[in-house]
Amino acid sequence: MSGTNAKEGPVDSCLYHVEGAGLDGLESLLNDDDLEELMILGYDKPVRVYHRESGSCETNLILDKTDIDELVERLRKANPYAGSSSYFDARLPDGSRANVILPPISVWGPAVTVRKFPREPISVMKLIESGTLNLDAAALLWLYVEGIWERPANLIVVGGTGTGKTTLLNALTSFFHEEERVITIEDVAELNMAHENWVRLEVPFGSGVTLDDLLKNALRMRPDRIVVGEVRGSEAETLFNAMNTGHEGVLGTLHANSAYDALRRLNSTPMNVPKQMLRLLDVIVVMGVVVTGGRRRRMVVEISETSGGEQDLPRISTIMKLERETLSLVPTGVPSGFRDMLAGRSGMSPRQVAEELGRRRSFLGKLVGGTGGFRGFYDHVQDYYRSEKSHAR
Repeated sequence: MSGTNAKEGPVDSCLYHVEGAGLDGLESLLNDDDLEELMILGYDKPVRVYHRESGSCETNLILDKTDIDELVERLRKANPYAGSSSYFDARLPDGSRANVILPPISVWGPAVTVRKFPREPISVMKLIESGTLNLDAAALLWLYVEGIWERPANLIVVGGTGTGKTTLLNALTSFFHEEERVITIEDVAELNMAHENWVRLEVPFGSGVTLDDLLKNALRMRPDRIVVGEVRGSEAETLFNAMNTGHEGVLGTLHANSAYDALRRLNSTPMNVPKQMLRLLDVIVVMGVVVTGGRRRRMVVEISETSGGEQDLPRISTIMKLERETLSLVPTGVPSGFRDMLAGRSGMSPRQVAEELGRRRSFLGKLVGGTGGFRGFYDHVQDYYRSEKSHAR
């Protein structure tokens, strides 16, 4: 097999052929947009990659001690805080993030993991076309994120490792109004928006700065929107305190396998969000990986709302759920309390909110199969706000 290609086989099994040796071969992998991660296990071991469709693959590329030591030194120079540390993170020129762990911690030689980010973010339309979600779910998420000019939802995207949480989160930022001031806060800067009024904050590895530090500073920056790449520690309570003081439309991701698991984790150490504050969270979107025909598909498997929660964890109302037989998100028939709240806040009737939801679904349907990419989709949404605002008044 010539070139750099993935040979599809059983899930978690494929061979990836690299043309080129040493660091030149590694460069060709870095330039391949179908790859999400590169993994160097140590000296004289085959480099492994994670392919967007085929999953984990072994390559024919083997790096020796000279190659790997040179790579590590380049990466160390890219992080001003790395010093002589036995482990550190570094950013590559294309924005990818490398994690380096050195001997004696890594027994077989330096272990380097490179997380690659797509050159252009994946849009909501691409997610619809790939089957990650359908038009009904996309229109509903649009309604949640934007809130009909009145009250956007506080929403988190949850799922296991590699389920596409950040990809969906990034896509949903296209539903922000262009005049809103957005602050993003991340351990590793992955989010990539079309927004102009956007401040991007990242925790510098080894600096002693924490996500919670950045979040507290973001609250002093007059944000209209706060987006946290992944909530995992004490910043969770700060985030919910922000919701409690009037910051609406907060978005984030959380590692959890279900809506209930997300609430339980938020209420437990190290996040420690009090149960009575969890009711400030409006919507939980659950991502999962579905394997069909030997192919992985990252999909939205559930969209739920929360309610109540004075003494116990909030109640979970599942609004849409993945039907495994058809691999389609379908309404469960459970009424949406958030949509009823929007009706009350906006002065619209529930029927008018439903009509607005239908208009947005129709609008998205007309864009399916079109071109324009992430930025083009963002521009279409902003055009919708300018031309259709009268429908929601």
